[in-house]
Amino acid sequence: MEKLDKLKSVPSSLESERAVLGGVFLRPDIYGEVAAIISSQDFYKVGHRYIFDAMAECYGNQESIDPLLVMNRLKKMNKFDEIGGESIFYDILEEVPTAANILSYAAIVKEKSLLRKLGTAGTKIVEMSYEGYEDVDVILDKAESLIFKIAETKDSKDLVDMRQAISDEIKRLEKVMNNKGMTTGISSGFVSFDDKTSGFHPSDLVIIAARPAMGKTALALNMALNMATHEKKGILLFSLEMSSSQLLQRLISMQSGIGLQKIRNGFLLDKEWGNIGIACGQISNSNINIADTPNVNVLEIRSIARKLKIAGQLDVIIIDYLQLIKGTGKGENRQQEISEISRSLKGIARELDVPIIALSQLSRAPEQRADRRPMLSDLRESGAIEQDADMVVFLYRDDYYNENSEEKGITEVIIGKQRNGPVGTVKLKFFNEITKFGDFTTAID
Repeated sequence: MEKLDKLKSVPSSLESERAVLGGVFLRPDIYGEVAAIISSQDFYKVGHRYIFDAMAECYGNQESIDPLLVMNRLKKMNKFDEIGGESIFYDILEEVPTAANILSYAAIVKEKSLLRKLGTAGTKIVEMSYEGYEDVDVILDKAESLIFKIAETKDSKDLVDMRQAISDEIKRLEKVMNNKGMTTGISSGFVSFDDKTSGFHPSDLVIIAARPAMGKTALALNMALNMATHEKKGILLFSLEMSSSQLLQRLISMQSGIGLQKIRNGFLLDKEWGNIGIACGQISNSNINIADTPNVNVLEIRSIARKLKIAGQLDVIIIDYLQLIKGTGKGENRQQEISEISRSLKGIARELDVPIIALSQLSRAPEQRADRRPMLSDLRESGAIEQDADMVVFLYRDDYYNENSEEKGITEVIIGKQRNGPVGTVKLKFFNEITKFGDFTTAID
């Protein structure tokens, strides 16, 4: 019976809630620090929530946070009598003789709030499980989402405070002004590309599309290696076409500068073994995680990514490639499934606040034109990809189509769409033997 009573008790600490409110009355200047830890919704007692909201209004209007002003605001809100009138203020002020340790009390209020949210989430998960109206994979995804949102809000707020948002934006602008020409997002490792895009930014969906043999997988792996080794970023790479062993061989070739064919067949010189050893050490020390899942669906992508995000090991997701992601089977045709997948990837990017770089196939339309450079209408199977993407990048190699091309070994990286920047084309040098890209000295518009 004692265990049952303990189970039924709602996590809360009214003493800590009163200590927080009383501490703010004693030291109004500390409200901003308290509000950075908790919101009114973190209070268990409804009356305490209303008082904290009234404090927020005083703070927002640059008024002193004192009991009389807060009482007056509650009367205007028609909440004063509802919460118990002056008696609730007497309880708060009498119990708190000092504002010492107020931030510690705020942390306790937050902790109890999170425990209540966990309990609510647990109840919802039990209800979904017992009702069983949806597929088990969908229920698992929703359950993970409920828990992830609680973990995510542990140190963040659901609502954006404009005062804080403006302050953060001013700081960002000052940083950009002081570092003109520097990449503001995660650098791709290619100067000319970063000049056009400012790197990859959180919540962006980036599509890299090309016809076969243009090098889209090689470019994505180059970027992954650059971001992991130079930027020290956590990369999650979904390989739906190649095995993890094949990808690793490519990464070793790129990092060591030794031809891919040599690594595959083992015909290596003694000094090349040394270079491979160094490259393997550098790659193993980087934070690249390969999900070797050939039949992965969006729910599984989200689940794996969430775990790395919670562990603090996720900065970029790379998917090779979009058309190989398994659909739910609920769409009437593959085009509708691709549309659903595209929207879901954008949703994951926003939920986890990381850029997603997804490779994509193109239709055969470029092969039927005199100028075979890709365009947005060539995106295969769905116009939703173009709509959902924040950036669409195409690859074109003239020497693939023209034997006498003057652009031997040159790949044009065509930025066909960029929601927050210019479109245009840059050139990269491609070293076929080691499937590696490098900066080209000249950029074209």
